[in-house]
Amino acid sequence: MYMFSRMGAVLAPVLLSALAAFAAPAPWVVALDKAQDKAPVVLVLQERDGKLAGEAFLSLLDSTAATTDVSKLTRTDDTLKGDVTVTIDKDKTGTYKLDGTVKDNILTGSYKGKTGDTDVEGTISWGQELLPLGHALFLPSAAHPVGFRGDYTGCFPAATPVSSWEDKYGTELGKNVIWKTPMPTRTNSTPIVVGNKVFTLADPDLLICADALTGKILWQKQVDHLVLWPADEAKKAREAWNQQLSLYYEYETGLQEEWLLKGGGPLPPVKVTDAEVRTARIKKLVEEKNLALAGDTKGRQGYDLVRKRFASGSGFNDFGKAQVQICGELYAKYGFNFEQWRSWITYTHRTPTSDGKFVYVAMGYGQVACYDLDGNMKWMQFLHPSGKAFSPRKGYEQPGQGTGPCPSPILIGDLLIVHGKSKGDQDRKLQDRNRVVAIDKNTGKILWEASICSLCSVKTPIGIRVGGVDYIVLARGGGVLRASDGKRMDPDVKDAGGYPNMASNGNRVFFNWCANTDANPGESFIAAMDFDDKGASKEIWRTQVPGACFIGPTAWKGMLYLPSSRPPGVIYSVQQSDGKTNRVVIKKKNGSSVGPYPVTPPSVAGDKVFWADAEVGTILITETGADLKEVNRMRMVEDFHVDEGSLANTGKPTLDEFLKKYGTDKDRFSGVFFLSGGPFFQGGRMYLRTSEYLYCIGDATKTFQSPNGVK
Repeated sequence: MYMFSRMGAVLAPVLLSALAAFAAPAPWVVALDKAQDKAPVVLVLQERDGKLAGEAFLSLLDSTAATTDVSKLTRTDDTLKGDVTVTIDKDKTGTYKLDGTVKDNILTGSYKGKTGDTDVEGTISWGQELLPLGHALFLPSAAHPVGFRGDYTGCFPAATPVSSWEDKYGTELGKNVIWKTPMPTRTNSTPIVVGNKVFTLADPDLLICADALTGKILWQKQVDHLVLWPADEAKKAREAWNQQLSLYYEYETGLQEEWLLKGGGPLPPVKVTDAEVRTARIKKLVEEKNLALAGDTKGRQGYDLVRKRFASGSGFNDFGKAQVQICGELYAKYGFNFEQWRSWITYTHRTPTSDGKFVYVAMGYGQVACYDLDGNMKWMQFLHPSGKAFSPRKGYEQPGQGTGPCPSPILIGDLLIVHGKSKGDQDRKLQDRNRVVAIDKNTGKILWEASICSLCSVKTPIGIRVGGVDYIVLARGGGVLRASDGKRMDPDVKDAGGYPNMASNGNRVFFNWCANTDANPGESFIAAMDFDDKGASKEIWRTQVPGACFIGPTAWKGMLYLPSSRPPGVIYSVQQSDGKTNRVVIKKKNGSSVGPYPVTPPSVAGDKVFWADAEVGTILITETGADLKEVNRMRMVEDFHVDEGSLANTGKPTLDEFLKKYGTDKDRFSGVFFLSGGPFFQGGRMYLRTSEYLYCIGDATKTFQSPNGVK
C-alpha cells in the first residue's frame, strides 16, 4: 500500500498534466506572412477556460514575444475570422483583420491592417515551424531543425524554465524533477526533443528514445556499422572487439593502480590480474591514500600514460604487445579504437540532429545513420576514420590516440553535414587529415567531400545564409565552404587559433580562441566577422580577454556570453557591436562554485542564462544582459560521483557501493566529466543528460503541452 501511495504521489502530477492536455482542443499556430517589417507575425491560439486566448511572436530571428488581444477573433473548426491586436511595444501596435478558411487541414486566407502607421496586407497560413525554439509547441522541421545545443545556437528564446529544483541520489524525485530515467552508459551529447519524444545517446553506439511526458524508454537501437559487412564476418569482428575491450580494461586498471601506488612516475609493465585481486587493490588505495576518483589530476595523468603506452606498444610485456597488434587490425578495417571509450571525449560525443521526421546520428567509429521516429533505420553510411592501414608505431591513427571527429552533424536543407577522418597521418603539419562530408539526408548518398585542416575538426560548424546562398563556416582557419558543392570560398578565417569556438547572428560570426603562446599565456581573443554573398569574411572588431576561454560563446540579442576555463569561476558578457567586455567573478556559495571546468557553452532560455560545470555538476543561472546578475545556483548529483574528488568528503556513496559500480562503470577512476552535453528546453521543461540519468526538470503541476497534432 505504501509503495502504491508513493508511486501515486510521484506520478499524479504527470498523469493530471496528460489528462489536461487531452481535454482542450488542439492549438492553432497561424503566420501572418509580412506583418512586421516584412517578417511574419506568428499567433498561437488556444482555448483556455472556454475562451480563445492568444500569444504572438514577431519574428523567428529575434523571437520577441508580444501582447495579444484576440477577444474579437472567432475560431471554428474550419474558419478564422475577426480582428487581432498585437502590442509590439508602447509606441507600436499592430491591428489586423483576418479572414481564413481551413479545408483538407490546410489554412488559407488573407489579412489587412496596420503595423504602427504602416498599412500591411498579406496571406495567412499554418505557422508551427515558425515558432521560436523553446516554445512548448515547437516542432522541428526541415526549415528549422534541432541538434547540437538546440538549433546549433544554444538559444531557446521562448522557453520558460524553472530556476530551482532539488536533485536526489538514486531515482527518488526531488522538487521540480518531473522524472529521471537511468541510462545504460554515459555520453557527452545533448538530448534533443522532437514532438513527444526525447532522443539521447549512450556509449558506445546506442540511440535511445524516451517519452517526453513520462521518461519511459520507448526504444533503443544499436547504431551498428557492422551490418554493412557479411553476417559471419561481422560476428567475428564483434567478438574480437568485445574481448579486446575486456582485456584493455583489465590491463589499464593494473597499470594505473601501480602508478598511483608509487605516487606517480614511470609506469612499469604489470601483468593482468583477476577481478578479485584488482578490487582488493582498489579498496586499499581508496582507504589508505584517500584516492581522488573524479576530477583528479594525478589519476588523469596516469590514464594518459597508459593510453600512450597502449597505443605505441612500447614498455609493454608480451601480452600488451600482442593486444596492440590485434587492436590495430580491428581499427584498420572496422574503425574500432579505445580512446573515446575511456577519455572524456566519448564515442557518442556528437549530438543527433532531426528535421522533425527523422533522426540523424554520427558515432565515434565512423557510422552515420538515419532513423525514423519509431526506430526504423532508413540508411547507414560508414565513414572510415582512416584512409590507410594501421601501423603500431608510424601508421595513421594508432588505437587509443584517435579520438575521432568531435563536431556534431548539422542539417542544411536536404544536406547532412558530417566531419570525418581522411587520408593523412599524425603530423599536424599535414592539412588533409580530416574532411567534411555532405550526405543526401533522404538517401544516404555522399554528394561531396572537402579536405580540411586536422585542427578544424574539434568544433561543430555553423551554417549561414547570405544572399540566398548557404555556406558552412568551419573553425580554426578552416575557411568557408559552399554548401551546395563543398567549394572553398574563403580559404582562411584569420587567426581562429587554438581551441576555436563559434557563434553566429545572421551573417555575422563570432570566434573566440585561446592563444596559449609564450607571448600570451592563457590569453583569449574574440573577433566578429561579417560574411558577404561570396562567402568572403571581413573582421569587424577584435578584443582580448584575460584567462583561457576554451569554451565557445553564445550569441543572443546583442550580447555574447562565454565562461572562462582558467581561472574557473569567471564568466563574461561581450557587446556584439564593439566587443566591450564585462568580467563577472562568481564567488563560492555554500561550498559551490562554477568551475573547475565548463565543457559546454552557456544556454539562453527565455530571459536567463544557464552555465553548467561538468565536473562537480553545478548549474549557475543568471539574468541575460551585461551584468549577468545571479538568479540561483543548483546542483546535480550522481549515484556514484564523488563530490570534490574524494570519497572521504561525502560519505555518499559508500565504498562498497562504489566498488560494486566500478565493475561496469570505470570512468570515475580516470576523472571524467558527468555533465557535459548541455540542456534542451521546451516550454517550461529542461531536459538534461548526465552520466547516469536523463532528466526532465520543470513544474510538474503545469499542463504538458504536446506539439504533436497542432494545426
